[in-house]
Amino acid sequence: MRKSLSFLFVFLVLLLLLSGIAAAGFWQDVTGDIVRSFKTSSYANDLTLASSTRIIQNAEYFLNNYPSLANVKTKITSMGGLAALEEVFASYNPYESISTKERKFNEIFRRYPLINEEDRIYIVHLAHALWIEKNNVVPWSLRDYNADKITALLERGWAIEELANRRFEDTVIQRASSAWEYGNISKDWYKLYPLTMNIINGSGNQLTAASLIIEWAEKNFFDAYGDYGWGRYMEDTGDKEPTGSSGQTCTSCDVKNQIGLEDAFRERIIADQLGAELVAAFLRSVNIPAYEVHTRGAEGSFEYGIAYAPSLELFVHGNLIASFADVPASSLLMSYPRIREQISVSPDFSSYKSHIWDTYPYYSVSLEREGDYLYISHMDSLYRYPDQVDRIKAQLWEYNISLYSSARVKIKTLRELTNPPLEIARGIPTIREKIPIITRLSRMFGR
Repeated sequence: MRKSLSFLFVFLVLLLLLSGIAAAGFWQDVTGDIVRSFKTSSYANDLTLASSTRIIQNAEYFLNNYPSLANVKTKITSMGGLAALEEVFASYNPYESISTKERKFNEIFRRYPLINEEDRIYIVHLAHALWIEKNNVVPWSLRDYNADKITALLERGWAIEELANRRFEDTVIQRASSAWEYGNISKDWYKLYPLTMNIINGSGNQLTAASLIIEWAEKNFFDAYGDYGWGRYMEDTGDKEPTGSSGQTCTSCDVKNQIGLEDAFRERIIADQLGAELVAAFLRSVNIPAYEVHTRGAEGSFEYGIAYAPSLELFVHGNLIASFADVPASSLLMSYPRIREQISVSPDFSSYKSHIWDTYPYYSVSLEREGDYLYISHMDSLYRYPDQVDRIKAQLWEYNISLYSSARVKIKTLRELTNPPLEIARGIPTIREKIPIITRLSRMFGR
């Protein structure tokens, strides 16, 4: 009995001693020994991120070691933007509040007056993508993309138009000049990251993540109608009010260019192009390449917006997201042959919407707005299909659907949905950052 107590006493003393040594930083040296030993093993050649015990994963490290970023390195060098990129990347925290991030970027770029606005946007996009890569927050990697997919992830404006026109030349899908691609949403998608991570909820692959994003968008955005038309996005609704609920006029296009993420989340009104641009923004925010393309309309014009994810080779029409609240993403995501077929029937996808209503009438539930609240409407056919009621209630649980009625869900702004808990916003280290050995080992056994 005494021997047992003695052994326990010695064990506790040793444990306390080791804890004190760890607090003094000893574990960092131990970790270094672990890494050095590991580097002599047969697995060392498979580890890029653990090539050095004191490796500094700055932006230049990724530009130098990822072949997929060769064109990015050339562009950053040509604009003289490496120093600015390093500053943005070193201080980047996607969980900071939107206002904090914007203020920080403005302070950094004030020191680099020769870098123009478009290049500043590109640098922020790149810093965000590299932060995700460095911290291994998603199971897919930048190293797995080719140059075109990196372009689809980081670029906007003419670069996306050139990419899409090359990819879809002489087809029913093609990139036309789009105000969206030069507008506020295409430059601010990194702001969606905290919300997107909450939506995809640890998805193991890009298809699952894209499906969850689409289904979330269905439940939170609606098609323009009546009192909630495109006029709500306009400063002066007078003579500028576009014709039709979809708002497909040149005047509307000029106004759409002013719409940002915060406008879209405040109003929740979308249609084809805005719906497609939002889905692309969500995907990009978690390093999934995506951009908006258009369907070819009458007489060769380009009219309707579709989100395209090149790493999945899948498309989703913005009008479908706007029109439904409960259609599974598997019925909205389409391959290239399938979407070509649907476009040839009706570029606005009205035919496909009619197909869903006729074939699956219980999917006809949709979203509307009342004051500052959203609710589910058009539920008349729902209770004719009792086998679907439980599934739909589970899918739309926040609307608390009961017999022919829906709860009203308060609309939250983008800042309300993305501003983080105070400790994250202040940059207080996570437990992973507080204990160096956890960080180092996670890098060793990561990608």
